[in-house]
Amino acid sequence: MGRQKNIKLFEKKSMSKNNNIECEIDKSNHLPLLSSSTQNTIDVESKVHRYLKESEFASVADFSFCCAAVKVMEQIFDAHEKESLSILKNKNIFKISQKVDHGNDCEEVHVNKTVEWKKMDYKLSIGEAIKCFNIIEDENKLGNCSILMQKFDTIKDNGKSIVSEVSKVVNVPTVPYNNFIPNESKSYITTSENFKTEDKPYYDYVCNAIIKENEASINSKDEEKLEDLFPEGVRGKEDDIFERKFTPEIIMKGIENLSELFPEKSHDDILQNLVYLYPSIGPLPALKIDLKSYEIEMPKKTNNVFEIFNMCPRCQLLSGCNCNRPTPKGIPHGYIHESKVKIEDSRPCSKVCCLIQSNMKRYNFKDNDYTPLVASKIRELYILFGNKPCLITNDIIEFSKAKIECFKVAKYVEKYLQDEACKEYFVLTREQETPIPYKRFYKNISTYLKEDGTVNNLVIYNPCCHTGVCSIENNCPCALDKHICWDACACPPNCKSKFSGCHCKAGDCSTTRCPCFILGWECLPMTCVSCSFDSVKKKDGKSCQNSFIQRNLSKNIHIKQSPIAGNGAFAGESILKGEFIIEYKGEVISNEEAERRGRICDAKKSSYLFVLNEEEHIDALNYGNSARFINHSSDNPNCAAKVMIVNGNHRIGLYATKNISKGDELLFDYRYTNQHKKGFIEKPTNKTAST
Repeated sequence: MGRQKNIKLFEKKSMSKNNNIECEIDKSNHLPLLSSSTQNTIDVESKVHRYLKESEFASVADFSFCCAAVKVMEQIFDAHEKESLSILKNKNIFKISQKVDHGNDCEEVHVNKTVEWKKMDYKLSIGEAIKCFNIIEDENKLGNCSILMQKFDTIKDNGKSIVSEVSKVVNVPTVPYNNFIPNESKSYITTSENFKTEDKPYYDYVCNAIIKENEASINSKDEEKLEDLFPEGVRGKEDDIFERKFTPEIIMKGIENLSELFPEKSHDDILQNLVYLYPSIGPLPALKIDLKSYEIEMPKKTNNVFEIFNMCPRCQLLSGCNCNRPTPKGIPHGYIHESKVKIEDSRPCSKVCCLIQSNMKRYNFKDNDYTPLVASKIRELYILFGNKPCLITNDIIEFSKAKIECFKVAKYVEKYLQDEACKEYFVLTREQETPIPYKRFYKNISTYLKEDGTVNNLVIYNPCCHTGVCSIENNCPCALDKHICWDACACPPNCKSKFSGCHCKAGDCSTTRCPCFILGWECLPMTCVSCSFDSVKKKDGKSCQNSFIQRNLSKNIHIKQSPIAGNGAFAGESILKGEFIIEYKGEVISNEEAERRGRICDAKKSSYLFVLNEEEHIDALNYGNSARFINHSSDNPNCAAKVMIVNGNHRIGLYATKNISKGDELLFDYRYTNQHKKGFIEKPTNKTAST
């Protein structure tokens, strides 16, 4: 059965000589349900009967199975709680010392607040409301606290100086404080970078605002119903039979135990009946999505030392890529300059190089010479670099800190990897090594341009990875999506649609003379060299003016209460027209997920959604940065948002449209539709309310 609310978590033991009281868990309150008395078993059955009778599932639920399911789940919860308590007890969490003052009727003064913390945690676990001690109700209330002051007196005993300690109690008034007044600001988690979030076709809870908004839109032809937006259902409409904190591990354990008791039941039947008893974990389609994600994530928790990685062509990382994009299928090929072929083939890397024939002849191959880590790295780097033992050996020694000779790497490749696919290198001629001029490049991509002469930067950039020319006939993704090639693409430098960066002077990249700026790209770190991209600041004070997003060089911004609505963002320094202010960061979600979240946000009159490209939005509601506080103004904005391409990824930057003085509030036009404007109040000033 569920635990009663009057359970005492702690009971006192006998007092020790040092006047301390030890408190520990009352184990009688945590007995498994199946070991309870017959009366408790009857209570469970009656509880299940009453619960199902009052619910809408009475006609479809399997009563006998549900009774057994409740008992099994309660037993799992008790075992899980005992295990958790055992771990905490081993760490002496529950051995709490409490000092006793015998002069005041043995009133206990808690030296350690773990007792109160544990009681609070228990109340939360059973759903009881608790008082928030962080909010002070009384303003400027003074009080006295007793503290122990120490005074040292020196006395003489038989000619020796002895220091005695004399204690004295004094009263010190507390410092006056002001009452904390909540400003209804929404909590969020600060993120330093955008990150991809999977779609969630179900909703975790329902608030009254969403229900009213949904009822109002039932007769509207333009709005979808709540059930249409969330095809997998909505959680939180009904209360559970017992309030419990479910985790994927507990649910999976319950399925396993119930499958043994009821072998004729399928997993879907078991899950469905659990949803009848515990609606908060459902509906069934949503629960299956959660469990499937949990099963997929499980292998990722294992040691990945021996995992073979693919290099991301955008950020050039083997692991830890944050581009939120899939890596190209297949092994990308590489290029080698014609002049370097003979040098690499004839120059040994060391005295143990495979190019020295005596090393290869005298070595007899042994599997024991290769640790699992070294063997895995040889295979990984062979795929990445190709048949280049010198390069593979150098990488293993430098980054894996393992010892291996070059000739041993060559022997391993010769024995095990000869038939495996690896990176293929093509020899470039002098003509192929030379990038095409910008004017010729711009002419070649004329068919990609929009009517205003700009490139469609809202399409997702997928770098090409194929042999041959970049064309529709060759199934080049760049040509098919009508976007330019860049240094992450596998095409040669002289590709007709490959952008080779700018050749601007330092400080000129923020003008229309910069090719990168015209295309809506930030300067490329691999190709834009003359603009001083690779240095923060030159001696003459000039540096690249078109790389602030990837450098994360934002202006100083202060967050404080806004006269428009809620909190606002204010300039902490003077900002000139055209200067970069800050990047808008948050969760990267699909358009379908944005539509679902948008309906919820519209009902709550609060939205942080921003269009990123043709397929994605950024949502800064739960995760974001200071840019989420910039308020809306349709008639007096001082900054504007612009989608920029940074190393092939879409990023949103905010730029000043006029000179902004220190202390001015930052405002930009949200471009509300007429439907959205109905939900927002127009201020009597020249500014519009924010979300």
